Amino acid sequence: MENVLQRRGLYLVFEKLRIIVYRNLFKRVFLLTKTVKMPLAAHLACLHRAGEEDATLDSLECVLSILIDQGYIKGYIAHERSFLVVSQTSAFPPISSVR
Repeated sequence: MENVLQRRGLYLVFEKLRIIVYRNLFKRVFLLTKTVKMPLAAHLACLHRAGEEDATLDSLECVLSILIDQGYIKGYIAHERSFLVVSQTSAFPPISSVR
């Protein structure tokens, strides 16, 4: 599938969309848990339900760190306690405001 997307010049577009889909999924977890300190296990369970059966805690932390680095999520990962801690105000800024 990746080869087809690369030949048509769409691979990078789909990679950017994947990041936005992850951001929206994690935002929904935030809205469901209604807390700024969310267990990574809740995010991992959502990834598994979304069809990412091979997702691990390490791959989840990697995706979250990319989202935090790119500005899609305002917060940090508490690795030792396995929590994602987000900002109390504007934890998930509008996509249009992200660089």
